Amino acid sequence: MVKAFRSDADDSVGNLIVVASNNKTLINIRSQLDMHVQVEWLNPPTLGARTVTTILNNPALLTNWKQNIRTMAERIMLNRQKLKEKLRMLGTFGTWDHITKQTGMYSFSGLNGSQVQFLLTQRHIYLGANGQINMSSLNSKNLDYVAECIHEAVTKDTYSNHSQ
Repeated sequence: MVKAFRSDADDSVGNLIVVASNNKTLINIRSQLDMHVQVEWLNPPTLGARTVTTILNNPALLTNWKQNIRTMAERIMLNRQKLKEKLRMLGTFGTWDHITKQTGMYSFSGLNGSQVQFLLTQRHIYLGANGQINMSSLNSKNLDYVAECIHEAVTKDTYSNHSQ
C-alpha cells in the first residue's frame, strides 16, 4: 500500500524506492504507483492557495506584494534597456529594439539556432532553443558578459554566413 505523507504545511513529502524480483511485478507496482501519483498531482497541496488568500486579504501584505512586483518589473525593464544599450555600444549586427518593446520576464532575442547553440556550448549561457532569454536572470554581475557573448555569437554567425 502506498501512503502519501503530508506535512503540517500540507506539502507532499517523502521518497519511495521499489525493488522487485521480476519485471512483471515491477510493471504491476508501477501501474498502481502511476494511478496514485495522478491523484496527488491532480490534488495539489493547499499551502500556495492559503498563502495567496492571506496576502490578498491583508491590506499591509497586499501593499507590500504589489511593491515587490513593481520593483521586480522595474528591474527587468532596466535590464532590458541595459542589454539593448550594451549590444548597441558593442556594434552588434541587427536591431535590438525588440528587447525593450517586449514585456515580461522573458524576451525573444531573435537569435537563431546556431547562435543559441554557441551560447550554450561555448559560453554556458542557457536560453531556450528558440532564443528566449529569462530577463530576470540578468544582473549587474553578468549583464556585460551576456551582452559580449551575444555579440560574439552574432558576429561569428554573421561572418560565417557571409563567407560561404
